[in-house]
Amino acid sequence: MSKSFVLSLLFIVLSVIPAQAQFLLRISGGGLQKASYILGTIHTQPGSVLDSIPEYAEAEAQCLQLYPEFDLLDTLKIEQVQTTGLRMIELPDEKTIFDVLSEEQTIKLGRCFKDVLQVGLKDSIMSSIWHFHPNAFISFFSIILSMEEMKKYPELLQAASPETIIDKVCIARAKERGMRIGYLDKVASDEEVDSFNNIQTQNLDASIDSLMAFLDHLEIHRQRLVKETQLTVKMLNYWQQRDFAGYSSDAELLSVLQRDSVMFKKRNVRWLPQMVNAMHKAPTMFVVGCGHLVGTDGMVELLRREGYDVEQVVPTYIAAIRRYLTSEVGSQYAEADYCVPLCQIVAVDESNAEDIRVWGDFWVYNYSLSGDTLQCVSGGNHPGLIHVRQTENGFEVTGFDRVEDGSNFKKSARRIFGKKYKDFMAVQADDTKRERLRAEGLAEYVRNYNIPAAYYQDYGWPAKALEH
Repeated sequence: MSKSFVLSLLFIVLSVIPAQAQFLLRISGGGLQKASYILGTIHTQPGSVLDSIPEYAEAEAQCLQLYPEFDLLDTLKIEQVQTTGLRMIELPDEKTIFDVLSEEQTIKLGRCFKDVLQVGLKDSIMSSIWHFHPNAFISFFSIILSMEEMKKYPELLQAASPETIIDKVCIARAKERGMRIGYLDKVASDEEVDSFNNIQTQNLDASIDSLMAFLDHLEIHRQRLVKETQLTVKMLNYWQQRDFAGYSSDAELLSVLQRDSVMFKKRNVRWLPQMVNAMHKAPTMFVVGCGHLVGTDGMVELLRREGYDVEQVVPTYIAAIRRYLTSEVGSQYAEADYCVPLCQIVAVDESNAEDIRVWGDFWVYNYSLSGDTLQCVSGGNHPGLIHVRQTENGFEVTGFDRVEDGSNFKKSARRIFGKKYKDFMAVQADDTKRERLRAEGLAEYVRNYNIPAAYYQDYGWPAKALEH
């Protein structure tokens, strides 16, 4: 068992236990010219999760810089972090755990290895951790016990490969877009590591006592970890429902998150001035573990105390309509590189969450990219009434009453739009406004999906410059 493997286990469990939710928050006010955003993540989740958050692409397009916790694409820095981490959990002067424990204490620790891992402490396979500080053994066993309990909940261990974790994907996307990238965390300096190690050395006897108490009450700790794993499942449910209000006010969850001041409070306080400085320079996307967002010392409260407004960005029915138009209507036209849905809303009735009714003139355009120009291949308009239902996981389109073509156009339009018929016909007659909305919508689409286009063109017409 290598030291790097132990550190990887520590990373996974610390990421999963306290931060199982995923939320997008908007930061405004406080003198900001434009909004910034926070994406709350669980670090081991795959970057493909972003595909289920259309609001992220829209927020990302508005930002000019990205600030994750650390540069996960820099191999040298990752190795430096691992090396520093090892220095902070090892005993001084190349001592081993056998040098600081009595024979009786060593026997007790060995029994725990047999009980939990079915391996002897002095077996050569465990040699990589013999230099660990007593406190590190407490963390080590907590990790192993947590991992064993998590096996009962496969959804908690659906980790991405090291190359596709969500934080890395966010950084890679930002680099592709040419965004400026900063980092909230830095590698501890030699002076900071030495100071930490001196404190560890001064408190060695107390650490040994803590380890022995942990071993004496191993079953109690095991049951505590069982409870914390159950709370993690609870967190997952909040995430699936995008219930940030419930997540941030759950007393049981907050008690777990606020127990580790080094992991959360101290880092949050250290990050705050960096975040404020970044936001006032340019709209910024921050990517942090969700455990950093909540509680009295969470980033949300810290930012609010500084005078900023922080609110969750929730899915809208417009995003659901756009997805429907792309998949169900756009597929009926000649295929191209991109399908761009546009919505010109006439009226909305939101009185029934089970049947939100949206009347409008809906357009779909399929474009292929030629050089720096989006050339229209196919498309058309589809006026009518779209039905949307609000579910626990967001909005979904449940039906589309379309206005018929040809001789039945007016008759079907009157039936579908009812008292809104005149408003609809006014929208239909305003070619200038429709073309302006099309230009704005297409420019937004290009920004959101980072398409290298500067112009758009209809067949037989001159190309037009995309708006910035």
